[in-house]
Amino acid sequence: MAERRLKHWGWGYEDQAPTATQLREAAEGIRARFGFGGEVEKPVPLEEVELRASRNDLNKREKQLKKDEARAAQLKAEKAARKASIQSGIAQARQLKSGLEGEIAQLQQEQK
Repeated sequence: MAERRLKHWGWGYEDQAPTATQLREAAEGIRARFGFGGEVEKPVPLEEVELRASRNDLNKREKQLKKDEARAAQLKAEKAARKASIQSGIAQARQLKSGLEGEIAQLQQEQK
């Protein structure tokens, strides 16, 4: 059984398309009724249609996503480095505090 093909310009199936005569008669009725309209033209074959490039180019979106992921990884690494630096500073401050407390305790012992 042959599969029916849908029309690419309009609704329905290709075998339901009006004939050229029916289209001309309909166009005459439309021009008479509404006062505008042009000559009936054959639809452009789908194979001859040329479309512009999509504005939502998937490749551009993928490239942007990769850039964003790379930037996120860079920011994450910078954050980790800052955190390590802060933790190192805190450790040094604790050691300094401990050392000063030891010296103060020693000085207090000597004064007694």
